[in-house]
Amino acid sequence: MPISSGIATGRLRRSRKFIRIEKSNMQYVYVLQSIKDGKWYTGCTEDLRKRFGEHNDGKVMSTKGREPFELIYYEASLNSEDSFAREKYLKSILSGKRLKK
Repeated sequence: MPISSGIATGRLRRSRKFIRIEKSNMQYVYVLQSIKDGKWYTGCTEDLRKRFGEHNDGKVMSTKGREPFELIYYEASLNSEDSFAREKYLKSILSGKRLKK
């Protein structure tokens, strides 16, 4: 039973107590804050832990030299289109510093 809102992309299997989503590839939108200079960075990834480590290890060109980072916000979705749209929105409000802490 597919969900029409575009939130779920995998197959759903009904059981008595819950709906389980099979083969879902979670997409994450995240906001990091540099402890060094206080600036924020917003991005998307399929593997949040791995990407956070890459940022802190200086392996990401856009944030290299600004490590260490603190993960200050993230959210998950089931498809990349939603994640990229949300990333774009967060970047627009972060540029105006309208995100509440």
